[in-house]
Amino acid sequence: MALDLSDCQFFGPALPVPFVRFELEKEFTSRKLLPKKLGNDGEKLRRHWDLYRRHLQELAASGGPLRVRNKVIEPLIDWLGYPKLEAADN
Repeated sequence: MALDLSDCQFFGPALPVPFVRFELEKEFTSRKLLPKKLGNDGEKLRRHWDLYRRHLQELAASGGPLRVRNKVIEPLIDWLGYPKLEAADN
């Protein structure tokens, strides 16, 4: 499944544009974050991302650091294979 990020904008050092354009899809594929587009897997993925997009859209109206953590970061933790979110040492 080709990763289409044409409607996304990236700013800052966390996700530089060259990485997003040329490497991000490979990273997602290697972590099995881009499952099949068809069948049950595809439907499950579509529903999952539709819900995630709605959470992102809600942030445009009102979003602070805690809301971003709860609606954006927390759902990604499990998908990316991390056991939990922890604050980094200073």
